[in-house]
Amino acid sequence: MDEWAAARLPATAAEKTAAQHLITDATPVLQGPQYIDDTVTVTFNPAAQTMFVTFGPGIYPEGQDYRDDTGFTDTVRGLMFGSCSEAQQNFGNDTAWPYGRAVLVYRESMASPTIVDYRDVTHIDSCRV
Repeated sequence: MDEWAAARLPATAAEKTAAQHLITDATPVLQGPQYIDDTVTVTFNPAAQTMFVTFGPGIYPEGQDYRDDTGFTDTVRGLMFGSCSEAQQNFGNDTAWPYGRAVLVYRESMASPTIVDYRDVTHIDSCRV
């Protein structure tokens, strides 16, 4: 979580393009789930070589949270696939692309972020979820 907290908004042209692609691709994935907000934030931590995709919060009925949401796993899979694909595409276009990890963070609130998925992405791997 320290790496996530230290991540910054996109600064380079490649980061801005990747973030925009991810946000555009994530919108349809998040519009289907009943309780999840369709807001996605993409941040980067160059020191950790990690791209973070943060989504949430969810608004669930009293006494429930994301662990009770039957569609949550499909949401995470869709977002992870998009994140891995974007990182893989950037590796293909620019071998200097530094972000070899994609991490999904679900944020019920700013005080309670949770890492819900993580993938290593390399120059030669295909993205699989």
